[in-house]
Amino acid sequence: MNCKGEIKAERVTKFLLLYLCIGISFFTYGMFLNAHYSVDSYSVYFSGDPQIHLMNTRYINYFCMKLFDALHFNTVSSQSCGTFMLILTIAYIIYEITKQLYQAASARINILCGEFLIAICVGLSFCNVFMLEWFLYPEITIFYSLSLLFCLGAIKIWCLNQRIPNAVSATVLLLCSLLCYQAAFAYFGFFCILYMLINEDLKYTKILFKRIVCTFCIIFLSCSAMLILQKIFTREIEARTANLSFYTVIQNIKQIIQLQLQLLYDGNGFFIQFILGVGLIVLSLCLCQVVGKFTNNPINIFLLILGCIGICYSMVFTPHLFTSTLWFAPRTMVGFWTVFSMISIIIIVISTSWSYRIITLITMMILLVCNVFLIHSIGVNHFITNYLDREYSEEIEKNIKKYEAESNTSISKIATVFDASPSYSYPGIKYVKYDTNTKAFSVDWGDVNTINFYNQTNYKKVPFVNSMLEFNPHDYNWNDFVPDEQLIFKGDTLVIIKY
Repeated sequence: MNCKGEIKAERVTKFLLLYLCIGISFFTYGMFLNAHYSVDSYSVYFSGDPQIHLMNTRYINYFCMKLFDALHFNTVSSQSCGTFMLILTIAYIIYEITKQLYQAASARINILCGEFLIAICVGLSFCNVFMLEWFLYPEITIFYSLSLLFCLGAIKIWCLNQRIPNAVSATVLLLCSLLCYQAAFAYFGFFCILYMLINEDLKYTKILFKRIVCTFCIIFLSCSAMLILQKIFTREIEARTANLSFYTVIQNIKQIIQLQLQLLYDGNGFFIQFILGVGLIVLSLCLCQVVGKFTNNPINIFLLILGCIGICYSMVFTPHLFTSTLWFAPRTMVGFWTVFSMISIIIIVISTSWSYRIITLITMMILLVCNVFLIHSIGVNHFITNYLDREYSEEIEKNIKKYEAESNTSISKIATVFDASPSYSYPGIKYVKYDTNTKAFSVDWGDVNTINFYNQTNYKKVPFVNSMLEFNPHDYNWNDFVPDEQLIFKGDTLVIIKY
């Protein structure tokens, strides 16, 4: 093939690769371009509440929210912009990381579909049921995108050249990623280390060791800078600050260890049982076989790979170590899936046999397809929950109008209280765990705002006091909505007993 032909073939490959990445991303998350809402969306719609970002040490988000408020840009009503941005960001990051890794591996995987194989493996890191939760909060998808883009910038700069100026730039960019959303930083460790392993042909050298150490120094410095900023700027407010007590850290480590079996069993309740464990076993066996044929010192290489994966994997749970309120929500552990990507890419790159590549590809395709299926299933339940929230709100408003017509009294205030055993989801809704698919009325900041949102009203929420009712609502337990029993009118105030 002549030079012009090679250039044309390269352009076609890049074009097809880009469309593959876009296709994977849109097919996985495209349904969320339709309007939908989290339990937080309704309060954000009315107030924006930039303060919550300060509480979470997300200072870039805070200033962005201030800017949006000044521009009258509502992230809830304009959610399609944020969702579209996040879908494109995921497609772009899959594309760029694939190109980066293929460039490092081109000497070993100089095959027609090499880039596409790597793209499928990288795609799993960003197209999975844990990343799904980022889309279930449409009011902050813009900030998730920013976090990923800053992280990608850090990866590209550091992989380009491991010199001090690049290290400084990567540290700053990674810090910016942390100040948007902390969970994204795990990608930096995984893909930088993977790039370095492949670039050095999986040979343990002083240069490789030095670069790996420098990579973790960048992570350490960026995390330390975030904690320092937290101590300086967040100390005056009630914040979700890091808890560095020895006892807390030890207890958190115990719970993180206990979580691992649950993750491999069923993705902590978000995946098909046994599939992840079997997939990991298959990939590990393939890796052992491939490494054994790759070098005369397979044990050393295997230990190198295992050590790198282990250290990178531990970073996924680093934010959970230093918190007094341990909460394993899927959105906080998105880096979990990158373990599968890392192992599979190493197999594809160093394997001399197409059989192991095919087995790896089939395994990754099964995991990816299962994730897409579950994402759509969870998404459907999410949309149904939104519909039921709306129906509940409209039924309450209907009864308010009825009361106002009969009593000639306008309702201006609403108080809410739970019954004896409230349900945090509607009957028949699946995949209810942590914050996923919970009804808006299950949280105090969501109930009245939901009513106001769907009915375009302006009811003021007031605290519930026992004197508002002639009975104790905690003595009763409802399984469904009974307006005559759960809606108590007192002058201009409505008391809602939430079931």
